[in-house]
Amino acid sequence: MCNNMLSIVVITRNEEHNIQRTLTSCIALNPLEIIVVDSDSTDNTRSIVQKNINTHSSIKLYTYNTAPFTAARGRNIGIDKVSANANMVLFLDGDMEINKDFLITAVDEFSRQPTLGVLMGQMDNFYYDHNQNLVGVQKNYYDISKHTMGGAMLVSRESLTAVGGFNSELVCNEESEFEYRLNRSGYHGRRIDCKMINHHTEAQRSTRRIRSMILNRRLTGLGINLHIAIRNFGYLKKMFLANQETFLAALLLLLAPFFILSNNFYTFLALTVGFFIYTKIKSKKIRYALNHFVYASGMIIGFLAYIPRISKLKKP
Repeated sequence: MCNNMLSIVVITRNEEHNIQRTLTSCIALNPLEIIVVDSDSTDNTRSIVQKNINTHSSIKLYTYNTAPFTAARGRNIGIDKVSANANMVLFLDGDMEINKDFLITAVDEFSRQPTLGVLMGQMDNFYYDHNQNLVGVQKNYYDISKHTMGGAMLVSRESLTAVGGFNSELVCNEESEFEYRLNRSGYHGRRIDCKMINHHTEAQRSTRRIRSMILNRRLTGLGINLHIAIRNFGYLKKMFLANQETFLAALLLLLAPFFILSNNFYTFLALTVGFFIYTKIKSKKIRYALNHFVYASGMIIGFLAYIPRISKLKKP
Protein backbone atom coordinates (compact mmCIF):
# COMPACT_ATOMS: atom_id res chain seq x y z
CA MET A 1 0.00 0.00 0.00
CA CYS A 2 1.43 3.34 -1.07
CA ASN A 3 0.38 6.39 0.91
CA ASN A 4 -0.52 8.17 -2.32
CA MET A 5 -3.35 5.63 -2.59
CA LEU A 6 -4.55 6.21 0.99
CA SER A 7 -7.49 8.46 1.81
CA ILE A 8 -8.14 9.56 5.38
CA VAL A 9 -11.64 10.42 6.58
CA VAL A 10 -11.77 12.42 9.84
CA ILE A 11 -15.15 13.09 11.48
CA THR A 12 -15.44 16.07 13.83
CA ARG A 13 -17.88 17.83 16.10
CA ASN A 14 -16.55 20.51 18.46
CA GLU A 15 -12.96 19.25 18.52
CA GLU A 16 -11.07 22.57 18.69
CA HIS A 17 -8.79 21.23 21.42
CA ASN A 18 -7.84 18.10 19.49
CA ILE A 19 -8.19 18.56 15.74
CA GLN A 20 -4.74 20.08 15.20
CA ARG A 21 -3.06 17.01 16.70
CA THR A 22 -5.15 14.81 14.46
CA LEU A 23 -4.36 16.75 11.29
CA THR A 24 -0.65 16.96 12.09
CA SER A 25 -0.43 13.20 12.48
CA CYS A 26 -2.37 12.66 9.25
CA ILE A 27 -0.25 15.13 7.26
CA ALA A 28 2.88 13.24 8.36
CA LEU A 29 1.59 10.20 6.46
CA ASN A 30 1.59 12.15 3.19
CA PRO A 31 -1.69 10.55 2.05
CA LEU A 32 -3.58 11.10 -1.17
CA GLU A 33 -6.12 13.22 0.70
CA ILE A 34 -7.45 14.09 4.14
CA ILE A 35 -11.23 14.48 4.11
CA VAL A 36 -12.63 16.23 7.19
CA VAL A 37 -16.40 15.91 7.69
CA ASP A 38 -17.71 18.29 10.35
CA SER A 39 -21.07 17.82 12.06
CA ASP A 40 -22.01 21.49 12.48
CA SER A 41 -19.38 22.38 15.11
CA THR A 42 -20.13 25.47 17.19
CA ASP A 43 -16.52 26.05 18.29
CA ASN A 44 -13.35 26.80 16.29
CA THR A 45 -12.94 23.35 14.77
CA ARG A 46 -13.68 24.39 11.20
CA SER A 47 -11.48 27.49 11.34
CA ILE A 48 -8.53 25.38 12.53
CA VAL A 49 -9.12 22.95 9.67
CA GLN A 50 -9.30 25.85 7.23
CA LYS A 51 -5.94 27.19 8.38
CA ASN A 52 -4.42 23.80 7.61
CA ILE A 53 -6.08 23.75 4.20
CA ASN A 54 -4.30 27.02 3.39
CA THR A 55 -0.94 25.24 3.65
CA HIS A 56 -1.89 21.67 2.69
CA SER A 57 -3.99 21.28 -0.42
CA SER A 58 -4.61 17.60 0.30
CA ILE A 59 -7.02 18.56 3.10
CA LYS A 60 -10.70 18.99 2.19
CA LEU A 61 -13.48 20.17 4.51
CA TYR A 62 -17.15 19.24 4.23
CA THR A 63 -19.87 20.30 6.68
CA TYR A 64 -23.44 19.22 7.20
CA ASN A 65 -25.82 21.03 9.56
CA THR A 66 -28.94 18.89 9.73
CA ALA A 67 -29.70 16.00 12.09
CA PRO A 68 -28.92 13.22 12.66
CA PHE A 69 -25.36 14.08 13.66
CA THR A 70 -23.97 10.56 13.83
CA ALA A 71 -20.49 9.15 13.32
CA ALA A 72 -21.90 6.75 10.73
CA ARG A 73 -23.41 9.57 8.69
CA GLY A 74 -20.20 11.59 8.83
CA ARG A 75 -18.16 8.62 7.62
CA ASN A 76 -20.59 7.97 4.78
CA ILE A 77 -20.29 11.57 3.60
CA GLY A 78 -16.52 11.11 3.67
CA ILE A 79 -16.77 7.87 1.70
CA ASP A 80 -18.72 9.68 -1.02
CA LYS A 81 -15.87 12.21 -1.34
CA VAL A 82 -13.01 9.68 -1.48
CA SER A 83 -11.07 9.78 -4.75
CA ALA A 84 -11.61 6.93 -7.20
CA ASN A 85 -7.94 5.89 -7.18
CA ALA A 86 -7.75 5.41 -3.40
CA ASN A 87 -7.51 1.72 -2.50
CA MET A 88 -7.51 2.14 1.31
CA VAL A 89 -9.52 4.41 3.61
CA LEU A 90 -8.38 5.27 7.14
CA PHE A 91 -11.21 6.38 9.43
CA LEU A 92 -10.40 8.55 12.45
CA ASP A 93 -12.30 10.71 14.91
CA GLY A 94 -11.24 14.31 15.41
CA ASP A 95 -9.65 13.54 18.78
CA MET A 96 -7.28 10.82 17.56
CA GLU A 97 -3.61 10.82 16.54
CA ILE A 98 -2.52 8.11 14.14
CA ASN A 99 0.75 6.28 14.75
CA LYS A 100 2.77 6.33 11.53
CA ASP A 101 4.32 2.91 12.19
CA PHE A 102 0.88 1.28 12.21
CA LEU A 103 0.58 1.65 8.43
CA ILE A 104 3.90 -0.12 7.92
CA THR A 105 2.54 -3.14 9.78
CA ALA A 106 -0.78 -2.83 7.93
CA VAL A 107 0.88 -3.31 4.55
CA ASP A 108 2.09 -6.77 5.56
CA GLU A 109 -1.23 -7.75 7.16
CA PHE A 110 -3.30 -6.92 4.08
CA SER A 111 -0.83 -8.60 1.73
CA ARG A 112 -0.94 -11.85 3.72
CA GLN A 113 -4.72 -12.01 4.18
CA PRO A 114 -6.82 -11.71 1.00
CA THR A 115 -10.13 -11.58 2.91
CA LEU A 116 -8.97 -8.94 5.39
CA GLY A 117 -11.34 -5.99 5.05
CA VAL A 118 -10.68 -3.98 8.21
CA LEU A 119 -7.52 -3.67 10.29
CA MET A 120 -7.34 -2.02 13.70
CA GLY A 121 -4.67 -1.66 16.36
CA GLN A 122 -4.15 -0.75 19.99
CA MET A 123 -5.20 2.57 21.55
CA ASP A 124 -3.98 4.68 24.46
CA ASN A 125 -6.48 7.04 26.10
CA PHE A 126 -5.44 10.47 27.40
CA TYR A 127 -8.05 12.07 29.67
CA TYR A 128 -8.39 15.83 30.24
CA ASP A 129 -10.44 18.03 32.58
CA HIS A 130 -12.51 21.01 31.39
CA ASN A 131 -9.38 23.19 31.49
CA GLN A 132 -7.55 20.77 29.20
CA ASN A 133 -5.24 19.57 31.95
CA LEU A 134 -4.17 15.95 31.55
CA VAL A 135 -5.70 14.02 34.47
CA GLY A 136 -5.20 10.40 33.46
CA VAL A 137 -3.72 7.96 30.96
CA GLN A 138 -5.01 4.51 30.08
CA LYS A 139 -2.56 2.39 28.12
CA ASN A 140 -3.58 -0.48 25.81
CA TYR A 141 -7.33 0.06 26.02
CA TYR A 142 -8.42 -2.87 23.87
CA ASP A 143 -8.42 -6.58 24.64
CA ILE A 144 -6.74 -7.59 21.39
CA SER A 145 -8.10 -11.14 21.53
CA LYS A 146 -11.72 -9.94 21.21
CA HIS A 147 -11.20 -8.07 17.89
CA THR A 148 -13.70 -5.43 19.02
CA MET A 149 -14.49 -2.83 16.36
CA GLY A 150 -13.85 0.85 17.10
CA GLY A 151 -13.89 4.29 15.50
CA ALA A 152 -10.30 4.11 14.21
CA MET A 153 -10.00 1.59 11.39
CA LEU A 154 -8.17 1.02 8.14
CA VAL A 155 -10.56 -0.36 5.51
CA SER A 156 -9.88 -1.71 2.03
CA ARG A 157 -11.78 0.14 -0.66
CA GLU A 158 -12.90 -3.19 -2.09
CA SER A 159 -14.61 -4.33 1.13
CA LEU A 160 -16.05 -0.86 1.74
CA THR A 161 -17.72 -0.97 -1.66
CA ALA A 162 -19.02 -4.49 -0.99
CA VAL A 163 -20.92 -3.49 2.16
CA GLY A 164 -22.05 -0.03 1.03
CA GLY A 165 -20.66 1.98 3.94
CA PHE A 166 -22.18 2.48 7.39
CA ASN A 167 -25.79 2.67 8.54
CA SER A 168 -26.35 6.41 9.05
CA GLU A 169 -29.35 5.85 11.33
CA LEU A 170 -27.26 4.21 14.05
CA VAL A 171 -26.16 6.40 16.94
CA CYS A 172 -23.80 3.82 18.49
CA ASN A 173 -22.33 0.39 17.74
CA GLU A 174 -22.38 1.26 14.03
CA GLU A 175 -18.96 -0.38 13.70
CA SER A 176 -20.31 -3.69 14.97
CA GLU A 177 -23.20 -3.64 12.51
CA PHE A 178 -20.75 -2.69 9.74
CA GLU A 179 -18.55 -5.65 10.68
CA TYR A 180 -21.52 -8.01 10.56
CA ARG A 181 -22.28 -7.02 6.96
CA LEU A 182 -18.57 -7.21 6.19
CA ASN A 183 -18.47 -10.83 7.36
CA ARG A 184 -21.53 -11.68 5.28
CA SER A 185 -19.75 -10.28 2.22
CA GLY A 186 -16.80 -12.63 2.73
CA TYR A 187 -14.41 -10.27 4.53
CA HIS A 188 -13.22 -10.14 8.11
CA GLY A 189 -11.90 -7.56 10.54
CA ARG A 190 -8.90 -7.94 12.81
CA ARG A 191 -7.32 -6.02 15.68
CA ILE A 192 -3.57 -6.46 16.07
CA ASP A 193 -1.20 -5.78 18.95
CA CYS A 194 0.35 -2.69 17.37
CA LYS A 195 -0.04 0.89 18.57
CA MET A 196 -2.50 2.60 16.24
CA ILE A 197 -3.75 5.77 17.92
CA ASN A 198 -3.55 8.14 20.85
CA HIS A 199 -7.09 9.10 21.83
CA HIS A 200 -7.46 12.51 23.52
CA THR A 201 -10.77 12.90 25.33
CA GLU A 202 -12.53 14.33 28.35
CA ALA A 203 -12.34 12.57 31.69
CA GLN A 204 -14.94 9.83 31.85
CA ARG A 205 -16.78 11.38 34.76
CA SER A 206 -16.83 14.97 33.49
CA THR A 207 -20.24 16.69 33.62
CA ARG A 208 -19.91 17.91 30.04
CA ARG A 209 -19.15 14.41 28.77
CA ILE A 210 -22.20 12.95 30.51
CA ARG A 211 -24.42 15.75 29.22
CA SER A 212 -23.07 15.26 25.70
CA MET A 213 -23.84 11.52 25.79
CA ILE A 214 -27.45 12.25 26.77
CA LEU A 215 -27.98 14.97 24.16
CA ASN A 216 -26.51 12.96 21.28
CA ARG A 217 -28.79 10.00 22.10
CA ARG A 218 -25.99 7.52 22.77
CA LEU A 219 -27.74 6.30 25.92
CA THR A 220 -30.78 5.25 23.90
CA GLY A 221 -28.85 4.32 20.76
CA LEU A 222 -28.74 0.56 21.39
CA GLY A 223 -32.52 0.54 21.01
CA ILE A 224 -32.13 1.37 17.32
CA ASN A 225 -29.60 -1.45 16.86
CA LEU A 226 -32.06 -3.80 18.54
CA HIS A 227 -34.69 -3.01 15.90
CA ILE A 228 -32.24 -4.16 13.23
CA ALA A 229 -31.20 -7.19 15.28
CA ILE A 230 -34.70 -8.62 15.74
CA ARG A 231 -35.05 -8.64 11.94
CA ASN A 232 -31.89 -10.69 11.53
CA PHE A 233 -30.94 -13.50 13.92
CA GLY A 234 -27.28 -13.47 12.94
CA TYR A 235 -26.87 -9.84 13.95
CA LEU A 236 -29.00 -10.36 17.07
CA LYS A 237 -26.59 -13.09 18.19
CA LYS A 238 -23.59 -10.84 17.54
CA MET A 239 -25.21 -7.91 19.35
CA PHE A 240 -26.09 -10.06 22.37
CA LEU A 241 -22.58 -11.53 22.65
CA ALA A 242 -21.08 -8.03 22.54
CA ASN A 243 -23.53 -6.62 25.13
CA GLN A 244 -24.45 -9.59 27.31
CA GLU A 245 -24.57 -7.74 30.62
CA THR A 246 -26.64 -4.89 29.17
CA PHE A 247 -29.18 -7.37 27.73
CA LEU A 248 -29.42 -9.22 31.05
CA ALA A 249 -29.87 -5.94 32.92
CA ALA A 250 -32.65 -5.02 30.46
CA LEU A 251 -34.34 -8.36 31.11
CA LEU A 252 -34.26 -7.71 34.86
CA LEU A 253 -35.79 -4.27 34.37
CA LEU A 254 -38.54 -5.66 32.14
CA LEU A 255 -39.34 -8.40 34.65
CA ALA A 256 -39.46 -6.01 37.61
CA PRO A 257 -43.23 -5.28 37.36
CA PHE A 258 -44.06 -8.99 37.25
CA PHE A 259 -41.95 -9.74 40.35
CA ILE A 260 -43.46 -6.82 42.24
CA LEU A 261 -47.09 -7.53 41.25
CA SER A 262 -46.66 -11.19 42.21
CA ASN A 263 -45.31 -10.22 45.65
CA ASN A 264 -41.81 -11.45 44.81
CA PHE A 265 -40.06 -8.15 45.31
CA TYR A 266 -37.32 -9.65 47.48
CA THR A 267 -36.62 -12.29 44.84
CA PHE A 268 -36.22 -9.50 42.30
CA LEU A 269 -34.01 -7.56 44.70
CA ALA A 270 -31.80 -10.62 45.30
CA LEU A 271 -31.43 -11.24 41.56
CA THR A 272 -30.57 -7.58 40.93
CA VAL A 273 -28.01 -7.40 43.73
CA GLY A 274 -26.48 -10.71 42.64
CA PHE A 275 -26.20 -9.51 39.05
CA PHE A 276 -24.65 -6.23 40.18
CA ILE A 277 -22.05 -8.05 42.30
CA TYR A 278 -21.25 -10.38 39.40
CA THR A 279 -20.70 -7.48 36.95
CA LYS A 280 -18.71 -5.56 39.57
CA ILE A 281 -16.36 -8.53 40.06
CA LYS A 282 -16.08 -9.06 36.30
CA SER A 283 -15.41 -5.41 35.41
CA LYS A 284 -13.58 -4.56 38.67
CA LYS A 285 -15.31 -1.14 38.72
CA ILE A 286 -18.63 -0.10 40.28
CA ARG A 287 -19.15 2.48 37.54
CA TYR A 288 -19.08 -0.19 34.83
CA ALA A 289 -21.56 -2.33 36.77
CA LEU A 290 -23.94 0.63 37.09
CA ASN A 291 -23.53 1.46 33.42
CA HIS A 292 -25.14 -1.84 32.41
CA PHE A 293 -28.40 -0.74 34.07
CA VAL A 294 -28.13 2.78 32.64
CA TYR A 295 -27.62 1.53 29.10
CA ALA A 296 -30.25 -1.18 29.56
CA SER A 297 -32.79 1.51 30.47
CA GLY A 298 -31.67 3.55 27.47
CA MET A 299 -31.95 0.54 25.15
CA ILE A 300 -35.54 -0.10 26.25
CA ILE A 301 -36.52 3.57 25.90
CA GLY A 302 -34.75 3.90 22.56
CA PHE A 303 -36.41 0.75 21.21
CA LEU A 304 -39.87 2.01 22.11
CA ALA A 305 -39.21 5.56 20.90
CA TYR A 306 -37.92 4.39 17.51
CA ILE A 307 -40.90 2.17 16.63
CA PRO A 308 -42.54 4.85 14.39
CA ARG A 309 -39.31 5.08 12.30
CA ILE A 310 -38.38 1.42 11.83
CA SER A 311 -39.26 1.52 8.13
CA LYS A 312 -36.21 3.74 7.58
CA LEU A 313 -33.74 1.18 8.91
CA LYS A 314 -31.66 -0.89 6.53
CA LYS A 315 -31.85 -4.61 7.14
CA PRO A 316 -28.35 -6.16 7.45
